[in-house]
Amino acid sequence: MSVIKPLIDPSYVQLSDENGIPIAGHLTISEANKKGLWHLGIHVVVINKKTRTLLVQKRSPRMFTHPSKLELSLGGALKYGETFEEAALREAREETGINANGESLRYLSQFRDSQIFPKLKIQSKVFGRSYLLFLDDEPRLKPQDEETKETFFIPYHEARKLITTGSHGAYGRLVPDRSYYQQLLHDIEPYLK
Repeated sequence: MSVIKPLIDPSYVQLSDENGIPIAGHLTISEANKKGLWHLGIHVVVINKKTRTLLVQKRSPRMFTHPSKLELSLGGALKYGETFEEAALREAREETGINANGESLRYLSQFRDSQIFPKLKIQSKVFGRSYLLFLDDEPRLKPQDEETKETFFIPYHEARKLITTGSHGAYGRLVPDRSYYQQLLHDIEPYLK
């Protein structure tokens, strides 16, 4: 029987101003969100170069935000003192079991995201960077139980349809952030030609 880990990481996150400049302070992600403070984060799109497929995650039904929805990127907050690249590789390892090195990462773009979740009484404010993680083959994936229900790869053309329609008949609905995903498609398209 597996032990359910807490949904909130108790480690400290890197706080920032609204322009992504790190600031001093030690808070957990839960505390930062309750206070509506900016913090640094990352998104990572995982692509298999040989098959031109993208990794999709189905979020755990236990997640506080967007339970059971699909995501086309891994993500998370930077821990205090961590670089964006270190966070990207850590999140890939933690969420999927993928062990990669920095040479496999490509910087894509910056993003700012501010979302209010009234029922939870939190405001998530993230200044972050998106990365592309290239794989040469399809790894054996080990989804992180507390955050991810399942992970799988889909062809690039299906990812485009998923973003356009917001859902996939076999797997479910995409996290509702259409503008982010459209920017993501724009950013990764040159790498898939």
